[in-house]
Amino acid sequence: MKAETFDLLSLGFLYPSEERFEATRDGYFDALADRMRQLGLEQELATVHEDEVAIEREKEYTRLFVNAFPDVVAPPYESVYMDGKGRVWGESTSSVLKLYRSAGIDISESFHDVPDHIAAELAFASYLKASIYAGDYDKERIYKVLIVEHLGRWAPEFLHKVISASRIEFYRRLASSTALLIDLEKRVYDMALP
Repeated sequence: MKAETFDLLSLGFLYPSEERFEATRDGYFDALADRMRQLGLEQELATVHEDEVAIEREKEYTRLFVNAFPDVVAPPYESVYMDGKGRVWGESTSSVLKLYRSAGIDISESFHDVPDHIAAELAFASYLKASIYAGDYDKERIYKVLIVEHLGRWAPEFLHKVISASRIEFYRRLASSTALLIDLEKRVYDMALP
């Protein structure tokens, strides 16, 4: 269940191409809310308007995550928050890339962004959880590191920026749901790390 939830959250943070827009439009938040409820993460969130226009979401994605004057509102990269320089492709990027490789995977050629993008890290969490559920318990340690040392450290600040600054409900709701799940997992694994 958590693997599917992470996968849904990852999809929402990718650039809303026409195909992705359609995949995250009708029923997306119903499916997400159902999974969150099954995880015990009840939340009261406003309904996202199903009549949202793709161009509105594209504009907001660009404003929040790509370019806004004078600064990007909510850069979706771990290195911006963790490396203290406000730049992409820092030490954190290399660290998360090593974590991916330790799990035996690499960034997909179809992913055209930096490895420490929120969508990539959420997709990685989904992959790890699915592997653990399938019996590959060696992935548990990698998952703990991802949650506690990566997502759990930088994502709360990023998600708060999205919730505070988004002009459309889609990204506020997406960020709120993501924050709840990461917080749940961080609390569990904070206690589990030696």
